[in-house]
Amino acid sequence: KTLFYVKCFGGRRVTNFSKFPHEQEVLLPIGTRLRVSGVFDREKLTIYLEELHQTGRTGVEEVTAEADRLRKELADGRAELARNAAERGDDHRVRNLVASGVPVNEQDGEGQTLIFF
Repeated sequence: KTLFYVKCFGGRRVTNFSKFPHEQEVLLPIGTRLRVSGVFDREKLTIYLEELHQTGRTGVEEVTAEADRLRKELADGRAELARNAAERGDDHRVRNLVASGVPVNEQDGEGQTLIFF
């Protein structure tokens, strides 16, 4: 006997049509790509699978990639605010942005660009 646990987002439950409703069967669309995330063998072989998005990543990987993208976008936006504040001579605003961990560029007395984090 082999048991499959599939973590999926595109499947449709067929419990109402199944001869074995307790098995919680799911139909997956044609072309669904899965990745084996684990194999366990005690009394019966158990295979864990995760459906992949079109990008080839799992759902968790998709969420992580999107969070990373949003973090970078936020940091870029804060850096732009810091640059604008520095150009306006708004030192208080620059200090607040630097305190929030945003890189800020300034010129030292000799015309060198300094980057503060």
